[in-house]
Amino acid sequence: KISMSPTSLCLCDVPCNANDATNKHNLGAFIRPGQNIGFQLGALYTYHYSIMQYGYAAVTFLLIDRDNVHSVPSWQVSANSANQALLEKEDCTSVTITLVKMKNEPNPLSPAIIISSGSLGLTLYGIQLLNCPMGFELNTTGECVCSRILHKLSSSYQPVCHISSGANNSDISTITRPNTEWIGIANLSNGIVMFGAALNCLLYCRYKSGYTKLIVNDTSVALADSDNLSNSVPLCIDNREGLLCSQCPPEYSAVLVLMNVSN
Repeated sequence: KISMSPTSLCLCDVPCNANDATNKHNLGAFIRPGQNIGFQLGALYTYHYSIMQYGYAAVTFLLIDRDNVHSVPSWQVSANSANQALLEKEDCTSVTITLVKMKNEPNPLSPAIIISSGSLGLTLYGIQLLNCPMGFELNTTGECVCSRILHKLSSSYQPVCHISSGANNSDISTITRPNTEWIGIANLSNGIVMFGAALNCLLYCRYKSGYTKLIVNDTSVALADSDNLSNSVPLCIDNREGLLCSQCPPEYSAVLVLMNVSN
């Protein structure tokens, strides 16, 4: 077996030019703080002009803002995943990096992940960096964790908050809900929008046996089957919204006799 210096860094599940030292790829991903990104990555060279081989390479991962490469963005690749090695073997190396947000500042508008090894580079663009979803907050290591508000609801309620990758490079954010807890957005009279939570929501919150996961995003909450998150229903009944699901949306009014919401 002949070992040679790699001529290109490539993602192995997309077409790649093994003779290009500066490949680029549109990743098309939405990332929240603390989420992992997995790659099949290879340091390639060609043997006899046509046979693709995988070589060893020490690689560094760096997150930049392509609109302002001289700035230090609020996001970065976590220290324990920023430096990795690609192995010399018959196929690609599985690598995983974690993106964290260390400063409460606006997210970069044109973020990109630069993977480099000596003079070789691979740029991954098409990334949208998102803040923590409703019910989550940043911890000191730059990851999204359960909001402290949830932990204050009850000593017996220990929420489990998780962000996972979904279809089409989206994310699914879930919070355990074993009983009748409400979480949501409250619009205060002074115009301030706040995240809120309550231990009991008996009138207008939905309860279904086996539906013990709350699916949250930046503005809405759904109640989901813990065994199949695609089975979900709105947390609020009767088209309601707001604090404890007690408010009617715009252009709706409460029908007092039926205690429903209609237009």
